[in-house]
Amino acid sequence: MGKHPQTGGYPDPHNHGFGLYHIASMKYLLSSPDPARIGLAQSLLDAAGIEWEVRNEAVSQTAIGMPFATELWVLRDDDYQAARDLLKSGAARA
Repeated sequence: MGKHPQTGGYPDPHNHGFGLYHIASMKYLLSSPDPARIGLAQSLLDAAGIEWEVRNEAVSQTAIGMPFATELWVLRDDDYQAARDLLKSGAARA
């Protein structure tokens, strides 16, 4: 059994063949109350082939005036440093 196609997790060797997966660890990349900043970051990551996940998007849109910010997470630890470098270079160009 290889990596799970949606989560990137690996098979759990202790599940005795039940098909359970460890979820690949994710790393927090950035947060912002500005949807345009999150969208730019998503575009840069997509262009580089780096998988990401957005969290708190619905909360930040519905709770106007509240201190909630949309968060962007990198799905694979191996991509984290490349994602940080990419966003730094992309922010310099913007």
